[in-house]
Amino acid sequence: MNNKSLIPMPDLNLNDIVHLSKENEKLIVNFLSTSDELHTINQFYHVYIFNFCQIFYHFELGTNDNIRKQNGLNGDEFIIINSLLINLMSSSKTLVDLLINFDKKYSQKLEKMINKIYDSELSYILIMTLRNFALHGHIPLYFNQNRYSFNLDYILKEGEKFNFSKSSKEAFTKIRDEIRHMYGDIANIAFTTTLMDFHLNLLKIYYQFYIENQSLLESFFKSVELKLQKEKRKIKNGQLIIEIDGELHSIIMCSKTKLFKKLMQEAKINFYDFKKQKLKSRREKN
Repeated sequence: MNNKSLIPMPDLNLNDIVHLSKENEKLIVNFLSTSDELHTINQFYHVYIFNFCQIFYHFELGTNDNIRKQNGLNGDEFIIINSLLINLMSSSKTLVDLLINFDKKYSQKLEKMINKIYDSELSYILIMTLRNFALHGHIPLYFNQNRYSFNLDYILKEGEKFNFSKSSKEAFTKIRDEIRHMYGDIANIAFTTTLMDFHLNLLKIYYQFYIENQSLLESFFKSVELKLQKEKRKIKNGQLIIEIDGELHSIIMCSKTKLFKKLMQEAKINFYDFKKQKLKSRREKN
């Protein structure tokens, strides 16, 4: 649901309005803003998860990158799989941007960890680079001999006028040249494996976001909620009406600390469950 709702309050008793000092008003504004941002982050996390699941719902993905369309969605298979992939790329980039921007105000540790993944994980640098690649009018997936892949020869050739970052262009060129040297073939990067690796990296980033910010945010939420509880006699229907800068705001009096722990537990379970699933799949192949 939406972060904010506009609610008429015709029967509001003026004596139930909480008037804050300037210091506390600033604190509550920060509290509301932080809660709002966490809500948005969680929503975009689920938008990304939905986009990831859509690919597996509408396509049967083989380990050899043979793909078969299933469960509806009439149209050209090539267009559909690229459309779903572009949706996934876009939502993943938005989610990571939201996480980084939030973290800069608190732990300031997440971006360093993400940069490390970007520099060491091909799946991550590939998907994030191809998001911009697609945004500038290029199709990310390559189709040849009934298989889908990320073809580095195609990407580098198609993107000659695209402004690749120096690190991504160097990484793609290095891997392409290694594949040419070792196999004497065009540089096809497996679609299914890349997608699964990227998904694990994104789940790891999302869970790490909560780990890095847990102590700071739980402490902040507890301090604000203690202040709000001092006005508990004015709580009506689980809500507290507060005047901020001449406007009335309704705060639902639920524990943000408990909510944070719930979101963190969800992130933890999803990360470790998928990690186990990936390891099991790898063992079965061997």
